[in-house]
Amino acid sequence: MVASLLKTELRAIDVLARFGRSSFVALIPGVRAEQASPYADRLAQLIQSRGFPDGSRHILTCQYAVASYPKDGSTIHSLLKVLQSTINERRRVAVSINEEKDKNILESHPASRRTVLISKLQD
Repeated sequence: MVASLLKTELRAIDVLARFGRSSFVALIPGVRAEQASPYADRLAQLIQSRGFPDGSRHILTCQYAVASYPKDGSTIHSLLKVLQSTINERRRVAVSINEEKDKNILESHPASRRTVLISKLQD
């Protein structure tokens, strides 16, 4: 589903490839580094605006990173390492923020409700 959606937005000269279990890499020749982030942001918003075809209430999220040749790396491998490192750092920060939100929610409820909330979080 995501690949099909991305392909509709990419140009004929762009290359879309699967990267790992749940990631994609788009090679977008001729786009300068300062143009890449707004372009990637537009693609991320497009992905997040779509629901699942089965009508479920799951939410699609999208994180992206931009690496530019030759500034960020001189080989595909080095560019992919930059992308992966950036995404991993953003995920780490997102998990940290979510853990802090969960902590604040638990602390704002009386002790009797904490047990219920914890059991629901573990389901």
